[in-house]
Amino acid sequence: MPRLTDFQRMMKNLDSFDSTAPADEIETDPVAWIRKTGGKIETKTKGLVPFDPFPFQEQIMRAVAAGEAYVIPKSRQLGVSTAIVAADAHGLLYRHSATGVPQHCHFVANTETVAVQRLLKIAKTILTTADLPDWQRENLSGIDPKTNNEEIRYYTSTAQNYIRAHSSSPNVARSFDANAALIEEVAAMAYADEIWKSLASILADVPNTPIFIVSTYAGDGDLFCDLVDNAKQFGLTSMPLNWKAHPGRDAAWKKRSLKLFAGRESEWEEEHELKRMKSGQRAIDVSLVEKWAKSVKHLGPDPIIGHKYAKGVDIAGGGRDDTVHLVVDITAKPAQVIWEGVYPQQDIDAKVRMIEDLDVRFPGPLFIDGTMDAAIVELVQAENKTAVRFTGGSKINPDRVGNVKWSNAPREVMLSYTSADLEQGQLIVHPEIFPDLFVALKTAQSGQGKKRTGKNVDHLDALMLADLALTRGKKRNTMPVKATTIEPDSRLTEMLNTKW
Repeated sequence: MPRLTDFQRMMKNLDSFDSTAPADEIETDPVAWIRKTGGKIETKTKGLVPFDPFPFQEQIMRAVAAGEAYVIPKSRQLGVSTAIVAADAHGLLYRHSATGVPQHCHFVANTETVAVQRLLKIAKTILTTADLPDWQRENLSGIDPKTNNEEIRYYTSTAQNYIRAHSSSPNVARSFDANAALIEEVAAMAYADEIWKSLASILADVPNTPIFIVSTYAGDGDLFCDLVDNAKQFGLTSMPLNWKAHPGRDAAWKKRSLKLFAGRESEWEEEHELKRMKSGQRAIDVSLVEKWAKSVKHLGPDPIIGHKYAKGVDIAGGGRDDTVHLVVDITAKPAQVIWEGVYPQQDIDAKVRMIEDLDVRFPGPLFIDGTMDAAIVELVQAENKTAVRFTGGSKINPDRVGNVKWSNAPREVMLSYTSADLEQGQLIVHPEIFPDLFVALKTAQSGQGKKRTGKNVDHLDALMLADLALTRGKKRNTMPVKATTIEPDSRLTEMLNTKW
C-alpha cells in the first residue's frame, strides 16, 4: 500500500472531523480553551507556566473571539499583548469552524525582534505546550519556539489559517489580506499613520474584525493619543489599564518601581499611571524624519572604505541610564545614522576600551560627553577627540584643557541644530532601524534649557554629540532658526472617516 504524504494524511484526518457538530465551549471561548488545554507562557520569574488569565485578560480574550476592536493605553509589562496573542492562537484553530471566517491575523510591532521573537513566540509556545488533539497538531506548522520564522499556519479542508509577524515600515500593511490584527506599542512605532490607514482600509471590509491597538504613552498629540481620545469616532472601544490592573502589583511594587525613576517621576506616571507627559512644544517634527528616511536607503552598519564618521558617545553616570555609542556617516550625502550601540553600567576600563574600539572601527571625529565623568575623556586615546559639557546659555564655547579639546555646549542650542538638520533632510535617521532613537526624537522637548527631558535621552544626547561634526564650517555658534514650525496635528481630521 503506498505511503500517504503529509498533505494526504492531513486531509484524511480533516475528513474524519465533523465540522457540523455543535460547537464545544473550547471552540468559542478562548479562556475555557487555554485553561482546558494548559497552554503555557514564559514568565520572567518562573519560566514556563500554564497561562491562567487575570480578569482583565479574560475580558480581552473574549473580546478578540467576539471580533471587537479595542484601543488599549496600558502600563508596561501588564500582560495585555499576551492575552491578545493567546486569543489569536485560539482563533487560528477555531475561528473558521465557529464563525465561518478564516484566521488571517497580523502582528505588527516597532521592531522585528518584538514582532517575531516576542509576540509570535508567545503564540508558538502556547500552541506547542497545549494539550491538542493529534489531528489538530498535525495540521499546524511553524510553531517551533526555537526558530525565528515569521509565520505560523493551520490548514483545514476548508480554510488556510495563519498568523504573521511584521516590523513597522511604510508599506507593511499594503500587501496582505488581513481580517485580524494586533498593533503593538503604536506610540513608539515609526510610520504608525501609514500602518493605521492601510490596515483600516483592509479590515473595514470584514465585519466583526478583532483589531487591537496597544501601547504605553510616549508623549502627547500623536496618532495613538488621537485613537484613544476619539475611540468611538474611529469605531473602537477604549480600555485604559494602569498598573493597578495587575493583581500582583501593590503599594510596595509602586514604591520599588518609582525608585528606578528617581528624578523622573513624570516619566513613571506616563509609563504606569497613563498620565501623558505634555510636550509643550515638541522639538522635532518626526513626520519629516520619516519622510526623509523613506527617500534614502540605509547604508548598513559596516564602515565603508574612504568614508568618514562622526561618533557621539553619551556616558552613563553612576546609576544613571546606559552608555550609548552612535555613528553618523558624514561622507554620505545626506549624512545618516548608520550604527548605534547601547551598554549597561560598566567600569572605567571597559568604557575606555569600547570607546577606543569604536574610534578605530569608524575613522573620523569623536565627541564624548564629559558632563558627568571628565576622567574617562582624559583616558581615551583618540586622534580627533572633543569633550563636550552640556550647559545652559545660548553659545557653544570651544576651549582647551591640557591636551583635550573641550566645548561647553548648551543643550538647547545643540537640540536646535540637530532638529534643523533632521527636518531639512541633512541628517537621516531610519526610524524602523533605530526605534529607541526614534522615541527619543518623538518625545524631545524644546525650551527646557539644560534639563534632560523626554524618553531615551541618552540616545538623543549621543545623536546631538555626533551632529556637532555637521556644524563645522556652518559658523554655528548661536541659536539657529528652526527648520520648521510644527503645525497643529491634522491627522485626526484626515482620518476620522476611516472607521470600523
